Amino acid sequence: MDIQSINQKIAELIKKKRTNAGLSQLKLCSKADLSLDTIRLLENDRKKNIQLETLIKLATAFDIKLWELLKILEI
Repeated sequence: MDIQSINQKIAELIKKKRTNAGLSQLKLCSKADLSLDTIRLLENDRKKNIQLETLIKLATAFDIKLWELLKILEI
């Protein structure tokens, strides 16, 4: 699986998890301690260099473990 496919899956997953949790992008950025720009870029598959720390923060915000997030991505 190439990095573009992984980024696309992450974008879809973040938006799905956020909407299922009833969170706005603003609420998620606050909960994950990330900037609103970062959330927007991630959801629109425009952030090409996703840091491990960002994935950890998102997993924490969604109240799941990092390995669960990666498992969902089927990497």
